[in-house]
This record gives sequence, C-alpha cells and structure tokens, in this order.
Amino acid sequence: MSDMIARGLAQKLISNYKTAKGKNLFNSTNKTIGYYVDGVTGSLKNDIASQNATEFIPVEPNKRYTASRTTYYAIYDSNKNRIAGSNTSSANSLTVTIPSNGAFIRLSVADAYLSTYQFELGDFSTLYQPFIGNYTTLSGMKVDYNDIVNLDYFKLTKAKNLFNSFNRTIGYYVDGLTGALKNDIASQNATEFIPVEANKKYTANRTTYYAIYDVNKAYITGANASTATPLTLTIPANGAFIRMSVRDDYISTYQIEEGDTSTAYSAFTPPYPVLNGVKVDYKDISNVSDVTNKWYGKTMNIIGDSITYGLNATTPYGALVASALGMKFNNYGISSSTIAVKSSDPTGRNPMVSRFSSMDDSADLVIVAGGTNDWMYDWTPLGDMSSRNNNEFYGALHNICLGLLSKYKGKQLLFMTPIKRAQAPYDQPNSVNANSKTLKQYGEIINEVCSYYGIPVLDMHNECTIFPFIQEQVDLLIPDKTHPNDAGQKIMANRLTGFLKQLA
Repeated sequence: MSDMIARGLAQKLISNYKTAKGKNLFNSTNKTIGYYVDGVTGSLKNDIASQNATEFIPVEPNKRYTASRTTYYAIYDSNKNRIAGSNTSSANSLTVTIPSNGAFIRLSVADAYLSTYQFELGDFSTLYQPFIGNYTTLSGMKVDYNDIVNLDYFKLTKAKNLFNSFNRTIGYYVDGLTGALKNDIASQNATEFIPVEANKKYTANRTTYYAIYDVNKAYITGANASTATPLTLTIPANGAFIRMSVRDDYISTYQIEEGDTSTAYSAFTPPYPVLNGVKVDYKDISNVSDVTNKWYGKTMNIIGDSITYGLNATTPYGALVASALGMKFNNYGISSSTIAVKSSDPTGRNPMVSRFSSMDDSADLVIVAGGTNDWMYDWTPLGDMSSRNNNEFYGALHNICLGLLSKYKGKQLLFMTPIKRAQAPYDQPNSVNANSKTLKQYGEIINEVCSYYGIPVLDMHNECTIFPFIQEQVDLLIPDKTHPNDAGQKIMANRLTGFLKQLA
C-alpha cells in the first residue's frame, strides 16, 4: 500500500477516534510490590509476604465493581482519603458498591494471582482479559483487526478457497448424519465451522462427509459419501456454517468455494480489506492495535485425557483455540489417560509420560493437560520433588518436563492444572483421594514441578469458571460433573486463548 494511502487511512481513523476502557481495570505493571492494602485504614502494610498493592484505580460513585477474587481492599474519595474497606480474603469473587463520594479503590493481589487477577465494572466476574488500558473506537467499535474489516470505506475481499488447513481437528471426521465429530476412521481431519450464506451454492473439489449447521451451530443436514468427484451443495434458508471431512492426503489440495463449479486450486488466505482498489496490509495501518498474532500459522500439540479429547462435546477446547488463533492443532487427548505409570499395569490408562515422545516434532507450542485421572483413580504414589520415577506422580511430571525441554528446544511449553470435578466418590470440593490429597493439591504439585523448570502453568483448577458442585453449573456446562459440554469447552478455550495471547 502506498504511503499516501496509509497516511490518509491513518488520518481518517484518527479523526474519528473515541477513547474507551478495557474490561480489566487492574494493571499488573502499576503495583507496589511487597505491600498490601489495609482495608481498615487504607494504608499500605508489608507484614504479609508475597503481596502487591494496586495503584489507585479510578471508579465511579454508586456503581458496582467485581474482583475475580476476594482480597483486602479500600475505597477512597477524590482526595484519596479512605472511606470504606475490608480485610477478607478468599477464592470467591468480590462485588463492591462504590459510595456516593467514592473516586478510587486499591486492592491487594497475591503474587500467585498477578497474571490472572481481574477487576471490572458490573455485578459478575467474567472471563479473564489482560489489562489493555484505554483504546480507541470508531463509530462505537474498537479499532482492531475485527473492526477494520467492517469500516464503511473498506471493501472486504475474501479468498476463493474457504478451507483453512491450519484450522482443523486432526484425527476426526464430520458425521454427516449427526454433525458430531468422530474418530473411528483413520487419517481424517474435520474443518472448522466455515461460515456460509443461506440459499447460496458452494462446491468442494472432492465429495466428502459434511454437515450444515444453523447460526447456533445446531446440525441441520449433511451426508456421508466420499468420491473423487466434486460436490456442490445448496445451503438451506437457515444455514450458517458447514464442516467438511478431509483426508490427510488431500489437505494440501482441498478446496471449497462459493459457486456451482470446482475451479483451479488456490491456497487459503485470510479475508483482507481493500481501500480504493488497493489491498491494505495491516502492518501499514497506523494507530491500530491487535492486528498481529504470533500464533497464526503455528502448530499446537495438546496431550491430555478425555477432556482434551473432547468427550461429551462436539468440538474440543483445543480446536476452538486453534480456530481463534489460526493454528494447526494436533490433539493427543486420550480418554482415561494419566500422567504417571502404574507399576503393576505399565500400559494401563495410556500414561502421558509414555506418549509425549511420539508427538509431532515440529510443534511450536506444546500443552500438557493432565492429572485428573491420577487423582481420581489413586493411580500411583505421589513421590516427592527428588523423584524421577515414572511410577510416581512427581517423577513422571519431572520426566515429562525434561523430555519436552529436550524435544522442543526453544519452543513454548505450557501445563494446565485439572478443572474441578465432582464424580463420586470424590464429589465434594475438598474430597481427598487415597494419597490424602485434593485435586487442587495435585494442581499445586504440577505448579511446583513446572516452576522448577521455568515452565508456565495455566491454573484451570482455580481460574476456570466451571464449578460442578452446584446444579445450575452442572446443567449448563458439565452434565456428568467431569467432562465439559460444548459450553464448558468454550469457557476452557476462551481462558486458554487469553493466556496464550499473554505469552505472545
């Protein structure tokens, strides 16, 4: 794009800017390290270890704000004199109403929660979003990738080929009779949910299993047929998405396009905006943020258990993350899989410590999501930090970390702690297994081992809003109290996507 067009675009954007706030009001870079806020006096103290005091966060009188954890806090007037506060701390969210003369709030945040703490306007604690401060809007829209392509003076141009090979679920195919994903046919891949327009025709260059869905991604129709001849479909009046099955050997040549004719293959390219007939490169657009994505086009391996596999869900969280970030996804989730090896049954439950070495070597991101079955089934002894024995939980974790650091030199590694579960007999939040440990404590062991190697951990146990101990959450997110459904998988995906963006 020419400099003249770039400058003109920037000037047009600047002339229409309006300042808005990000959701999360806690800026972790603006904190007083080693101190906490005394809610009784409003002053800072340092007699509790590993604490941080936030800056004076501006708030509006008579409005309600919610913190993702209950912590010590104090509210101040416009002169920063204390008005109210409290010295209470728990894992539950905290909602406060700002007094009529309130202007600021300060909160205490423990070191362990700096990367996940959120303070926001409203009555509820919502999914975590990193602090982004003030940003610009244009006609009520945040100015970033998703808004730029919708500006009136842009024309959005789509690629001919709608199949993005980076966004697929490896090892699965689409059942055209139900719309669900299955894995009982080898060497298959399921496309993402590809947006389509109602009553229009689309043609794939090979006939494959497919399913069409409505705007809520509920199955409408489909077919299970496979031939080398092209397939032309007419989207029903209520159709909004399509998913196709693509065999491994056709990934590099598969195409689905609008129209009733299969044309010469063209590789997928993302939608891009055109200004006055010139393609706009996002890197050339001044004063626009969030238009780059470190993970786009990269490969992600996730090794895990039935939750990673996607049991009881249409699409596993890993595939949703890959779709959001434009990544290739290798799903190494196997139902009932454990971290460690049982000495009396070395191959039982497909231990991850025995499987990780066979994962795709080319991955740019490797995620380990296990431990729930080790805890639930009292699978092995725990051991301790000195253990390197695969028949102990500590030892198997150490060996996975050591093996991944060697296998994926210089690549990003990440562990996730297990989400909460309520399967009998361990059906209470503080249930302990035969090792006299809670599931939360197994997560703490994962944190302990990973911190030894400097490997980041996403604490899904404490920070994923799936709580299978109340019926409303069970009905909505996790019907069997162990495996999230589509809504629960989406919550996991949103949390992981946000975390990965921070790593970027």
